[in-house]
Amino acid sequence: LVFGVAALIASAGAVVIAPWIAELMIVIGLAHIVLGIMELGGKTPGLPLPGMRFAEGRGPLSMLGFGAAYAVGSLSCSLPIFLAGVATAFTRHDLATGLVTFGAYALGMGVFITAASVLVAVAGAGALRGMRRLTRLFPIFAGCVGIVVGGYLVAYWGSVLLDPAIASAMSTAI
Repeated sequence: LVFGVAALIASAGAVVIAPWIAELMIVIGLAHIVLGIMELGGKTPGLPLPGMRFAEGRGPLSMLGFGAAYAVGSLSCSLPIFLAGVATAFTRHDLATGLVTFGAYALGMGVFITAASVLVAVAGAGALRGMRRLTRLFPIFAGCVGIVVGGYLVAYWGSVLLDPAIASAMSTAI
């Protein structure tokens, strides 16, 4: 549901954004690099968002709430890929190609989210509490990933802007 709503919003805005997708991806890549450096420096960026509470347990509402929250979190990380791959598929190709691209993306994310939901439901909250010791390593890992992803986005989309003739097959397919 979350990815479907995001696809509808992105598709509506993709017509406006598509001509500037390379520039947008470079800006997003630079932001990833800056945020990654901040994470490594111990300054975890955050947004003051309202907390969401779902009933604890293994019921359908708990599973739906966990899945939706996880989808929102994962979409915030994968937005550049989602916009570049899925949203522009609707604007540069026919409706069928856009729907197939969205279906493949949704299926891939859905399988992962479902597996994570089932794992939490089966393992229970106790297993998650046992993993809290590892959470101190998450900012370091996140910072490194942010820098690598940002560097890749800047290099890839920068090369597309500088010389579209030598852009890879993937960039011409988008």
